[in-house]
Amino acid sequence: MSTIFAPITSISRAGVIVIRISGSQSRKCLEALGCYIKLQSHKIFFHKIIDPQNQEIIDEALISFFQAPRSFTGEDVVEINIHASPYILKKITQIFLQIENVHYAQAGEFSKRSFLNGKIDLVQAEAIPDLIACETEIQHRQAMKQLGGELGKIYDKWREELLEIMALVEANIDFPEDDIDSSTIDKISLGVKKISHEIAQHIHDNKIGQKIKDGLNLVILGSPNVGKSSLINFLAQSEVAIVSDIAGTTRDIVETHLEIKGLAVKIADTAGLRSSNDQIEQEGIRRAMQKARDADIKIFVVDATNPIFNHELIDQDSIIVINKIDKIKNFDLDFFINENKLNFDRSRIVTISIINKINTSQLIKILEEKILEILPQNNSPLITQERYRKILKDCLMNLENFSLDKNIELSAQDLWIAGQELGKITGKFDIENILEIIFSRFCIGK
Repeated sequence: MSTIFAPITSISRAGVIVIRISGSQSRKCLEALGCYIKLQSHKIFFHKIIDPQNQEIIDEALISFFQAPRSFTGEDVVEINIHASPYILKKITQIFLQIENVHYAQAGEFSKRSFLNGKIDLVQAEAIPDLIACETEIQHRQAMKQLGGELGKIYDKWREELLEIMALVEANIDFPEDDIDSSTIDKISLGVKKISHEIAQHIHDNKIGQKIKDGLNLVILGSPNVGKSSLINFLAQSEVAIVSDIAGTTRDIVETHLEIKGLAVKIADTAGLRSSNDQIEQEGIRRAMQKARDADIKIFVVDATNPIFNHELIDQDSIIVINKIDKIKNFDLDFFINENKLNFDRSRIVTISIINKINTSQLIKILEEKILEILPQNNSPLITQERYRKILKDCLMNLENFSLDKNIELSAQDLWIAGQELGKITGKFDIENILEIIFSRFCIGK
């Protein structure tokens, strides 16, 4: 296998760049830079980097060596800390590319080698870009669980349990003259039901693992001029949206990203919901309706002085915000609810004045409570990739098709396919056809 190299840190806005080299030619790469000293694994040393053509000093660097298999990739690995000069990086790259069987690493190639050399499974590998991208505490916690192998262990456990059940079924195929005794039949049936139940529970998670990774979708809805743009500006504590008394000012989706209770939240301000002959405004309203259908949380804003409700958009995921209560003397919420026939959880209704900052802290509290409701109550690892979900559904389908009332070979085939599907998640079966898809989304140097 060839030796690969690439910078594993940002090559801009930094004081230092780290170049990683992995493979049997790692030492030769160092020698090409004038470093002939005896290397000690897991030790850092200082050395000058020399241009082999003219013997001029290119840089002064800190160099570390990790001897196989005690390295990230499982191969000999060298990491060179150089000053973050584009010229120095270009010069070292040119020197390395002149060495036979040494090439620039492709996206994800270091992590791919780590997987191929048994250092990590596919689930751990896919946690690496998630860990790099995480911006909140909860995203970080989830990525670290996956990188630590907690999620992969769940899938490996199901696969090992399936292998034990398959062995019992295969034994009957090998010795067809012997009938399966009742205790073995019970063991097989109960085992398949147990795994099926656990996978079904794992799948039916409201996709919260993926929502933690990508962020919750919160959409602000309501008629024109009810205070939607003022609300998003208040939540973001900045002028995200244009605020105007002119109806229809917001025609497209205006978005901002916040962290609430440790969770990433994407907040969208939408066009006011009303009848309109303006084609651009109609498109904005259509997009608002689509956002509402896709939202995890909906904040429906109404004007206390002229309440207009779109009841079909209000559900258990909604918070009703009655704005501009400062314009009504002695506002009576009970009367308002009865007058507008609001059959809705009162704890999800808040009366505010955004301009005068009346009850805005109560709105924040209700929003935080709603977000905490969405978060999982247990500490179990969650599905983080749509790839896992599809595979698990295929696995579950084969387990549900399993029956000892069928031909025994067909029953064994259902179990074998289910086991194969589980193996695709962690990489315990032949998975060459999905490796490139997974690692292609990595950045260079990972």
